[in-house]
Amino acid sequence: MAGMLDRAQHEFGHNIVGRAVGFDTGDVSAEISGSTGGTAAVITNRAVTSIAEVESFCEDRIKVLYAGVLAETLKAGVLNQTAAIKLTQDTGRGDHMMVTQLCNLLRNIRYHSEPIAEAEKKMKADEIRLWNESAQMVTKYAPVIQSMAQELYERRSVHGKQAIMTKAELDAHPLIVATFP
Repeated sequence: MAGMLDRAQHEFGHNIVGRAVGFDTGDVSAEISGSTGGTAAVITNRAVTSIAEVESFCEDRIKVLYAGVLAETLKAGVLNQTAAIKLTQDTGRGDHMMVTQLCNLLRNIRYHSEPIAEAEKKMKADEIRLWNESAQMVTKYAPVIQSMAQELYERRSVHGKQAIMTKAELDAHPLIVATFP
C-alpha cells in the first residue's frame, strides 16, 4: 500500500485533473493506512445529449481516472510512467476497471463496424493517447498537486488516521483559486 503522501498525491491527481476537464469536485481525503487509502470526489454530472458528448465525457473521465496513478508517482514535479503503469494493478486497480469499461463503451461507439481485432487495436491507440494526455495534465499541474497533497499530509497529526480537505476549503484555497479562476 502506498504511503499517505503518495495516496494524497493520487487523490489530488483526480481532483486537479477533474477540475481541469470541467468536472465539479468535492472533498479529498487520504488515510495513513487501511484498505481504502483515500478518496477524491469528482462529480460527473454533465449534459450528454449526443454521441459526440458521450465520447467527450468518456475521454475526460478516463483522463481523470488515469491522473491518480500518474500523480502518485510524482517526485519533484516529474512523474514515473513505468511506476504508474504498475500502480494500475495496485492502488489504481478500481480506477483501471472503470477505464476498461469506458474504453469498451468508446470502442462500441467508434469502431462498432470494424472487425473486433481492428476495433481493439484502434481503441488501444485511443487509450494510449488518453494516458499521454492525462500525463501531460498531471505534469502541468504537478506543483499544485504536490503542494495540496503535502498540505493534506500535514493534517495527519491533527486528524489522526485520516486527513480530509472539504469541498468548501478546496474551492476557497488560494492555490486552487489562482489555478482555476
